Order: sequence, then structure tokens, then C-alpha cells
Amino acid sequence: MALSPGGDGLDAYRSIVARAANFLKPHGWLMFEHGWDQGPAVRALLESSDFAAVTTLVDLEHRDRVTIGQRKD
Repeated sequence: MALSPGGDGLDAYRSIVARAANFLKPHGWLMFEHGWDQGPAVRALLESSDFAAVTTLVDLEHRDRVTIGQRKD
């Protein structure tokens, strides 16, 4: 799914977020490495799925690279 994504390239992230509560412990963290231009979309996805402390970390070229969010419980 990640190698041949749907229209916006977020299908794999949507699938993981939808199932995350089944695997994360209370207040557990979900972390995604993503394309440099996907930070805002991945943040929005986590925020709309009720994750807290959502933030994006940058790589050595100061481009969005990893977005994290904490499960609310």
C-alpha cells in the first residue's frame, strides 16, 4: 500500500491510524516517517483522529520527516 498509494499518498497512514488503538497502550506514541511534503497532512490526520501532542520533526535538511502523536485516554 505504501509503494503504490491512492490519490494523495496517505492511504497507509489512514489505515494505521484507524487501527492504532488496537495496538497502542494508553498514552502510547504513534510515529511516522514520511515524505518531506507530507508533514501537514499527517499532522492533520493524527489531530483529527484524537491524538495529542502532535508534532513534526525535521531532518538534517530542515524538511518535515517524522510526525508523532500520543494516544489520548
